[in-house]
Amino acid sequence: MEKARLSLKDLQELETLTSNQKLILLEIQGHIVDDDRQIDQATRRAIGVKTIPHSEKVFSIFEPHTEWVVKGKAGVPMELGLKVCIVEDQHQFLLHHQVIEYQ
Repeated sequence: MEKARLSLKDLQELETLTSNQKLILLEIQGHIVDDDRQIDQATRRAIGVKTIPHSEKVFSIFEPHTEWVVKGKAGVPMELGLKVCIVEDQHQFLLHHQVIEYQ
């Protein structure tokens, strides 16, 4: 984290940034925010022995839109992903689809 913050500071001090450097700057900023959140949650959970509210949980650091999916199936402890609504006709031709995201 310290090295990421130093790299961020060095990039911000440059007078002119190339488009590639701007992308790197945004990427570093995003990783710092994600890392701070994960460290905070791990500290609260492991050291503070507190329960993390479901709305704060992150199920994938690579795909942050991933959600905990409960289908009510027996023997399936958990599934991760997104719910999708699919409408098809009698010949399994897709008529409509929609990804259902909860915020």
